[in-house]
Amino acid sequence: MAASEARCVAVSGLTSPLASWHDEPALARTSTPSWHDVALTLLEEVAGQPRVDVKWMWNDAGFGGCCLIRQVTKANPLRWSAFGSLELVVTQISGYLESKDAQRAVVLHLHVFPPRGTARSFGVVMSSISEAVAHLKELSTRQHTLKGRLEFPPEPEVDFAQTAYCQYIEHIVELHGGFVGAGVRFTDVHPAFGVRDGMEGLIMSFSNIGSFRVSWGSKSSMVSMEQCALIETADGRFRSTHVKREAGLAGAMGNVADQLRSGPLAFTSACEQLSRMHFTCARHVHNQNERVRRHAVENKICEEVVAVMTADLAESEPNVELQHSGCLAIWWVCFPVVDADDLEVCRELAAKAGALQALIGAHQAFPTDAGLRGTIRQAVSYIIFESPSRRQQALDLGWE
Repeated sequence: MAASEARCVAVSGLTSPLASWHDEPALARTSTPSWHDVALTLLEEVAGQPRVDVKWMWNDAGFGGCCLIRQVTKANPLRWSAFGSLELVVTQISGYLESKDAQRAVVLHLHVFPPRGTARSFGVVMSSISEAVAHLKELSTRQHTLKGRLEFPPEPEVDFAQTAYCQYIEHIVELHGGFVGAGVRFTDVHPAFGVRDGMEGLIMSFSNIGSFRVSWGSKSSMVSMEQCALIETADGRFRSTHVKREAGLAGAMGNVADQLRSGPLAFTSACEQLSRMHFTCARHVHNQNERVRRHAVENKICEEVVAVMTADLAESEPNVELQHSGCLAIWWVCFPVVDADDLEVCRELAAKAGALQALIGAHQAFPTDAGLRGTIRQAVSYIIFESPSRRQQALDLGWE
């Protein structure tokens, strides 16, 4: 939408439509309100909006001249920065925090683009760079807080796909990573296929708003958005209130940890679910959901896997399928495709959980199973890579 199509909303006297000349609002002709005048209005206006653009200029530009000169100065596009996101402008003006200009007031011009309707425009004066940085960060936090279903008017006679809430979700998701990899919370009071109100998970595949598959960690099931609430976008930039980053992943991993303790069949199924969760996420959301394995180790997945494998190896006839599933899960945790810092954390936590003992024990229990031995050799090599202490630990356990 062109900025000239936007309209100016009444905020503390800022009531004139956007001026066609240089596309500036009443900022060029009236006094611009301060943050304290418009804070509540601005915070409400930007909440959960998919796009908020802002530009800025020094408020004292043209101050030495007459009123007309000040008006012309504010209308001069060369005095303004380019429009950018809230985060980008914070980065730009933060460079002045330690300069002689730190106490200069600035004028901010914000355009808020809702999913439906016309863009809204606001002007506000900040008394200093530090005040501008602080309040822009506050606005950014509010912008990236997802709106909940209850914040939209009820539309009982309208098909869910046509409701304002559904269209809001679709618009947000389209701009921020798509549906696959997004986090959802099941909100239907009626359980469906073992999924209960409050369970959180990750969208694994998406057909349409009425049918998509969610991994809840211990299981996956087909649901509709009418049964769920969006709690985090796939790129991690938008989250619901009180939802931690990557909440869908964390919730799913907690469910996997519970399933690992529920018998051999559930153990094998949970290990397979881990690999499916990773490969789906990695294909669609490279920047966020490759951290799925970091969540796995933080939810004690390795400890659970090692405990089950160790107990099975103590039996007179260990279960080769169970051992293979466990070794594959450890291999997956340590596979080198994540961020280097996360990868080292995963390998160190896996070693501390006893992964080397479990892997080498399985290797010794099934010396003729070529497939199992190949998985184990790779997993051990990942864990000990560039770590003399972990390499020595493997040698002490009898690794060749």
